[in-house]
Amino acid sequence: MKKTGIFKPYTPAGECTLKTTGSGCYFIRKAGKIVYIGFSGTDVKKTMYRHLQKWKDKRHPENRRAFFYDRVTYDRDAVTLQVVFTKTSKEAAALEQILILKYKPQDNASKLDLFSAGVKRDILNKYESAVTHKASDEELPF
Repeated sequence: MKKTGIFKPYTPAGECTLKTTGSGCYFIRKAGKIVYIGFSGTDVKKTMYRHLQKWKDKRHPENRRAFFYDRVTYDRDAVTLQVVFTKTSKEAAALEQILILKYKPQDNASKLDLFSAGVKRDILNKYESAVTHKASDEELPF
């Protein structure tokens, strides 16, 4: 994995500062604190810069087919970015989940709840399988 330094999203001339792209995770920071973590399996630059654009959202609350989360947009002058490039989209998705569980960013609340529930479910499944497992005579250490 290749990790960039922390950078401003745009140059003073208004050009995108990130020139390379690929699959990976990105951090959006306000005042140095991570407020959002996202990933893209194909074009992290395009996905990340969407958070800095303003447009009319088709998923407006009046739209009956609105998704359960709102699109998060940020003021381009108030944030800094950082990217971790991965080799595959699966690595990017797994890395995003790990980073959200580690940093608990404020704007990833819905994903944090979803990932936390998955981790708790996995732990409970492992516990239940351990409780129901009975050791045979061959497995006993003495």
